Amino acid sequence: MHKSILLLLVASLFMLTGCLTTTACIDRLDPAHLHALSDAELAFYYHKINHSPNPTKPDDALTKAKRELVLRGLTESEISLARDSEITVGMSELALLASQGRPLKRRISEYADKTCVEWVYPNNLRVYTEDGEITLIQSER
Repeated sequence: MHKSILLLLVASLFMLTGCLTTTACIDRLDPAHLHALSDAELAFYYHKINHSPNPTKPDDALTKAKRELVLRGLTESEISLARDSEITVGMSELALLASQGRPLKRRISEYADKTCVEWVYPNNLRVYTEDGEITLIQSER
C-alpha cells in the first residue's frame, strides 16, 4: 500500500519537475498515464518517442500518444505532418510541439483581441502563431 503511494508521488514529481526533458524519463513513462500530462508535455513526449533512436521503444507508446493527441483536438493530418516533423500554416500550437518539440525560446505578445507567439527553433526556424494557430513559418535552412 505504502509502496504504491510512494510510486504515485514519484511519478507526479517527475512530471512536475520537468523530467520529460530527458530521454531516460520518457523511456520510463508509462503510456497508460498520458492523460495526466499537460498538452505541451504530451506533444513533447510524442515528438521524443517518434524520433527516438531507441529501437526497443514500444510502438504501443506511440499509438497511445497519438490517440491522446487526437482526444485533445489534433487532426489526423496534423499528426501525419508531426510524425514527419513537418509544419504548415493553419496547424495548432499543440501540433507544432508534436512536430518540432520544445522551442529554444518563445516570445509572447498579448493584444486586446489576440495573442501572438514567436517560436524559435534551431537552424533559424521561426514559427509565428496567432491565437494558437500557425500563421507564418520562416526558415533559413
